[in-house]
Amino acid sequence: MRGNELVAVAEITRPSGDCGEVRIKPLKELIDWLCSQRSVLVQFADGKTETLQIEEAKRRKDFLLVKFEGIDSISNADRLRDTLILVERRQIPPAPEGGYWVFDIIGMKVETDAGEYIGTVKDVLELPANDVYVVEHEGKEVLIPAIEDVVQEIDTEGQKMVISLLDGLLEPC
Repeated sequence: MRGNELVAVAEITRPSGDCGEVRIKPLKELIDWLCSQRSVLVQFADGKTETLQIEEAKRRKDFLLVKFEGIDSISNADRLRDTLILVERRQIPPAPEGGYWVFDIIGMKVETDAGEYIGTVKDVLELPANDVYVVEHEGKEVLIPAIEDVVQEIDTEGQKMVISLLDGLLEPC
């Protein structure tokens, strides 16, 4: 992964209040880091981007309330609904020891410990008990729990994940 590659670290989900604040759902491990930033690059659904200056950021349990400069009404804030916050990969702090960022996992090739190709990780569901990898397998989505009994190896450099197949694991969702 190149250091100047842009990766999504959060989503602006909706306006909050009537003074232009927005609610932002970041990757859970990056919430404090994102709260400390002074500007962000926002990507709209059409692919266009805009840099916004952060006037104030307040952390809540699992989201941020952010006030951007020049966004002073609910209608201005609403145009940011469902947009992504992008940053250059090299700006993000290293993942915790033994951990990985979601954007490091998405796109990985998945194979069994016997070398059989399973598919590609399309999404990561961040659930309370453990993350779950959504893998496209033979045109269908299968869910791979991110637990030690299943995930044997993750190679971020080689973009490969090795799993042990448990009975029923490759049943489509």
